[in-house]
Amino acid sequence: MSVNYIRKPLNPVWNFTAGSGAYVYNNLTSTNFELHPAEQTELITRILLYAGVVVKDQEIIQVAAAQIQQEEMNQKS
Repeated sequence: MSVNYIRKPLNPVWNFTAGSGAYVYNNLTSTNFELHPAEQTELITRILLYAGVVVKDQEIIQVAAAQIQQEEMNQKS
């Protein structure tokens, strides 16, 4: 038997500690944002644009999206 449900995504929390002049990420008290796989390519492209990287070749984006999907399928199996 399987059950499907819809829930609101968790709020992201990126906790860190400051020490020795550097910030150290704490994954035990942090929560990454949750993203539907269909939104990954768009989000990555926008992050790259904000960082000043312009991807003009649509084929690169398609290959990256296919690779992400393949990795997800491998993790599920």
